[in-house]
Order: sequence, then C-alpha cells, then structure tokens
Amino acid sequence: MRRENLKGGFPEFGAALRVMGTGLDLAGISSSLGISPTHVHRQGEPGPLKKPFPLDMWSLQSPLDPAEPLEAHFKWLQTALSPHYEFLSSLRKLATLDIYCNAMYFSDQNSLELSPEVLRLFTELNIPLGVSILLLPEEDSDST
Repeated sequence: MRRENLKGGFPEFGAALRVMGTGLDLAGISSSLGISPTHVHRQGEPGPLKKPFPLDMWSLQSPLDPAEPLEAHFKWLQTALSPHYEFLSSLRKLATLDIYCNAMYFSDQNSLELSPEVLRLFTELNIPLGVSILLLPEEDSDST
C-alpha cells in the first residue's frame, strides 16, 4: 500500500547489491550466482556524465515498482541472494560489496524504518548499507 506524504506525493524506493573492484570476472559472478545483473560496467568506461568509471561494477537492482516500500525491495534482494551468501562472502576478498538504496520523498518530514529480518541481510553478508535520501520540493501550483 502506498502511503502519501502529508502534502501529497508518494515516496519512491529502490535497492541494489553492488560488487565493485578492479579486474572483476563479471561474467563469472553472473554464472556463479545464476543471476543476470541489471547493470555492469568496466573501469575506464565512460559514465553517464562522460567521466570514466573508477572501478568495475556488477549490480543487481530490485525489479519491484518504486512505489513498493523499501522493506519490500530489501526482501526481494534477500530472497534472490540468500542461497548465494557463501559465494558473496568469498567475493569480499576481491571486491567491495554493499547494498545501495534510495529513498525519494516529496515532503520534508519523513522516516525510514527497517525490520530486524531485513537488517539480517547486511549482518549475514557483513556488508554496509548505503542510503541516498532525496527530499524533493513539491511543485507549488500557485507559482506561474
């Protein structure tokens, strides 16, 4: 269920596992996990602003609708990744792993809450949670 912010506008969420390093076997990661990434790039390839990427990256983003709660995105990742925790833990010797999430709000008063069940994803993999929170002003319908 979508919860509208006090002044209107619905929050949007997303989450992704990121594996970052130099000289990564990106195809090998996909093969070992049996999962196709949602994004890969190589160190030195031009990024969205034409600046070269500093590292290789293999990323798996939750395919859920951004209107779904952040908790749902984490649970999707948890379900997809839990059979592969041992392999992912072994990758930490070669790469940096994290789970990146974004929360976009359209009002200035919001909160973020995660259940212990979802937080296990981070502790079992011993990886950090990175959060990008955007507070976007609502468009004022009176300004023309």
